[in-house]
Amino acid sequence: MILKLNSASNSKQAVRAWNLLIGLGNYQTFTAKTKTATKAVQKQFGLKVDGVAGPATFAAYIPSLPDLRYGDESGSVYVKAVQALVGASIDGKYGKQTRANVKAFQATAGLEVTGNVTRNDWAALWDCPYTRTGKTTGTNTVQPVDYKQGDRRWGKVVYTACGNKNQTIANSGCGPTSMADIMATWINAKITPVEMCKYAVAHGFRTKSSGTAWGFFKSIAKAYGFTGFVQTKSMAAAREALKNGALVVASMGPGYWTRGGHYICLWKCDDTYMYANDPASRARKRQKLGKFERERKQFFIFHPPRAA
Repeated sequence: MILKLNSASNSKQAVRAWNLLIGLGNYQTFTAKTKTATKAVQKQFGLKVDGVAGPATFAAYIPSLPDLRYGDESGSVYVKAVQALVGASIDGKYGKQTRANVKAFQATAGLEVTGNVTRNDWAALWDCPYTRTGKTTGTNTVQPVDYKQGDRRWGKVVYTACGNKNQTIANSGCGPTSMADIMATWINAKITPVEMCKYAVAHGFRTKSSGTAWGFFKSIAKAYGFTGFVQTKSMAAAREALKNGALVVASMGPGYWTRGGHYICLWKCDDTYMYANDPASRARKRQKLGKFERERKQFFIFHPPRAA
């Protein structure tokens, strides 16, 4: 993770957390003041003084951070920084939501799922080297099956729960198509968006007018043996999951991927880009992290099922 002045690739969550830790308050922009304060931290630890907050800066700073536990009501900047990093509401109170988001991150990072934060968890949150204390699945190196919802084999197939024959896989099946990418990669190569759409309708997840409900993904995970399924808004959790071999369906808001709402299948992340299979496009394949973070709404994280 690298944070620097006016960079479009900056993670808002990470910048907010860094600003909190270095005493600049709850701000999501890496400003000139952030750069100056970062230089002061680097000078304190004998590092290269360039005002860029990167792995060396974070690694030097982490030993000074305290362990945090559920129930901490102190309102400290440390609790607030964790809340920023895991996508929880920033109020300084280590409550149920914060613990749930921390657990989601720990599960995807291959850490012991305690809901508390140790120095090892801090290191993982800041994308620094850390000790994996839980099971991980390896890093993705191969792009999964890349189905398109408008494929002539199924694009005109009706996908509706209210008898509207104008609702088809081509115009409203992005969620089942993204899920089919994962299913065909890990479960059975013969699974297509058709089967996933049938499942959504049969189990009540096809909405009347807005595509596929979020609950569809949790239901699929339970039905097909995906252990460690996580639903979260945390960008940090999604990035760490991808590094550990997971595949992720993302619900996206207006912007690069869609004008309204859309699902895509994430399969890779580096320090600059998020990579995705877009069921509605062959041209859209990646987006800079900062912009992606502004447009993401929810992540559904899948690890390879034991049965696979």
